[in-house]
Amino acid sequence: MTRPEGSAPSPQQMQAVMALCHQGQFTEVLSKLDLLLEAFPDACAVYNLQGASSAALGRYDDAVDSFKRALSLTPDDTSIYFNIGNLQKKIGAWDTAIAQYKSALKIKPDYFENLRNKGNVLQNKGDARAAIASYKNAIETEPKHAPTHYYMRVALQGLGDLKGAIDSYKQAIKIKPDYVQAYNNMGNALYEKGDTAAAIDSLQKALKINPNYAEILF
Repeated sequence: MTRPEGSAPSPQQMQAVMALCHQGQFTEVLSKLDLLLEAFPDACAVYNLQGASSAALGRYDDAVDSFKRALSLTPDDTSIYFNIGNLQKKIGAWDTAIAQYKSALKIKPDYFENLRNKGNVLQNKGDARAAIASYKNAIETEPKHAPTHYYMRVALQGLGDLKGAIDSYKQAIKIKPDYVQAYNNMGNALYEKGDTAAAIDSLQKALKINPNYAEILF
């Protein structure tokens, strides 16, 4: 629905509030947003930002209320579903988080962040196979995002697919050559596979990148 001119804050007003967000001044952000909502009571972006700021302060019930208000104004805004999903993920409500990510993906199937985070929640929930499927879809959307390759290989390794895990670690390292966690986990996977020499080489590379990396062990 087309909104009348002046029904939303100006870009300059929103930029000023976002600057406070970037500084972590969320209490001040909420005060500014309350003033904006007095002038623009149907501004979806303001409610969405209000929800994110409330969540940052641990005010989860307030955050949910703000996100719901934002959705009532623009039910096709995938970023709101994403924010609600992240909030539910943060408090460990895995099923609710997954449902929110799925709602966003129905609207925008190639929403990379939703695919990646859905995979993370599925992995946290213990459903590694579904997590891997979500990671694969995310990688198809953003093939050069090294952390997603890393997440997928961790899931593969958890299922005992050492070859798949090692291949995925290698892909992540190809994208991000200084990825110390990837070298470390690849070393562990190679050791499990019985390739001790290659495992030591991988762990030595991790130590070369970060000599103080405490997790380097078999």
